Amino acid sequence: MQKWFGVIANIIRPVVDDCFFAEQILPRSFEIGVAFMPRKGANHIRLVAGLVGTKAHTGLPPISWLPIDNLQREQVAMRLRGAHIYLSTSVQEGLGLPPLEAMAAGCLVVGFAGGGGLDYATSANGIWLPDEDPWALADALLMTIQGCNFPRSRRTNRPIRTYFSSSTRQSVITPIRPSEFSCRN
Repeated sequence: MQKWFGVIANIIRPVVDDCFFAEQILPRSFEIGVAFMPRKGANHIRLVAGLVGTKAHTGLPPISWLPIDNLQREQVAMRLRGAHIYLSTSVQEGLGLPPLEAMAAGCLVVGFAGGGGLDYATSANGIWLPDEDPWALADALLMTIQGCNFPRSRRTNRPIRTYFSSSTRQSVITPIRPSEFSCRN
C-alpha cells in the first residue's frame, strides 16, 4: 500500500471464530484422530489414507479418519477438538482458514499450505510440505503418528489466538478515510 498509494497500512489478519479455540480439552481415545476436508484434495486424501493404511501392520495405533463435511461451525469445532491431526490438502487457496481453525482447536497440522497459508505456515506451528505431493504427505503423516505420544500430548493454541482472534482483529482495524489516498501522476 505504501509503495503504490503512499499509505501505511496495518495487516488485517483473518478471524478464527471463537468456537474453535479449545479452552477445554476433550478426552481422546486410543485411536489417532485424523481430521480432513473431503472436498479439498480428495484424490490426495484417498492416496494418503491408502498408503498409511498399508502400514497398519507395523504396530501403529489405530487411525480414525474424521471427515469434516456438511457440518455446522460448532460441529466442525467439536470434531477438530476431538482430533489429534488435521490433514491439510489445500491447494491454490487465497487463505487457508481450515488449518488455522484446526490449530486453534489444538490439532497438529500436517500437509500443504495451499498458497494463502504461506502467510502463517511455519515449522513452529505445523508440518508443512510442498503443495500437491501426496507421497510426501503420506510419509510425513506416518512419521508424525509413529513419533508422537498423542493421547497425552496437546498442542497449544495461544499463538493462533494471539494473531487470529476477533479481539486481536478489532485492535488493528482503523477507519480508512478516502482523503488518505493520493493519486500519483
